[in-house]
Amino acid sequence: MTRASHRVARTAATLGFIALALGPAGCSGGGSSGQPASGGSTTSTPSATSSPVPAPPGTVPGTLPGTTVFTDPQGTYTIEVPSGWKAFASAANKESEFWAVAEPANGFTANVSVTSQTIRPGSTLQQFVDSTSAAVASQLGSGKVTNTSITQGASAQLGVVEYGGVTSGTELRSLAVVGLSGHRTAVVATLTALPLDYPGLRRQNEQYLLTLNPAPPAAPGT
Repeated sequence: MTRASHRVARTAATLGFIALALGPAGCSGGGSSGQPASGGSTTSTPSATSSPVPAPPGTVPGTLPGTTVFTDPQGTYTIEVPSGWKAFASAANKESEFWAVAEPANGFTANVSVTSQTIRPGSTLQQFVDSTSAAVASQLGSGKVTNTSITQGASAQLGVVEYGGVTSGTELRSLAVVGLSGHRTAVVATLTALPLDYPGLRRQNEQYLLTLNPAPPAAPGT
């Protein structure tokens, strides 16, 4: 396991999970018990035992060329994954998903992380986006939000938060795409990269993040 691979897991957890900002009522799906909450500053940090794992074999082709549909084992979401993404695992975040999207550069590996967490009942997508923006400014060193929007993804309405900040002494840029699964679960797919690499990787990978498809709410009585 390379040092760069260790850093990708740590920084993905710190920046990617900042989007979980509405205040957890408990963990669900790919969540972790150490997420930032409104009024708090705890972050989840995978251990140095993170290691590459083979990507799960895709059996369903995606709508975008060269992709397969990844289905969250907990059934919380699906997302289309291109063949160039390389899955890896974290001992501290076994239920979250991580993919390296580029070769290591300058001691860091650009990555996509996907996590989910229970949020306050009745929370709207816009409220979640607004709270995420506030959390970036308060919980990241030099944290700054550069863009927010609500957009129609490939299969669902999604929130988009673009931001940057310093974590573990490293300046990073992130693009978080958020969807609500039912009324109590938020799913966050986040691209994280070094500032010089971020623009190109954003252009290449935003289309895949926008295929995030949170599961619909369960039917009454199920």
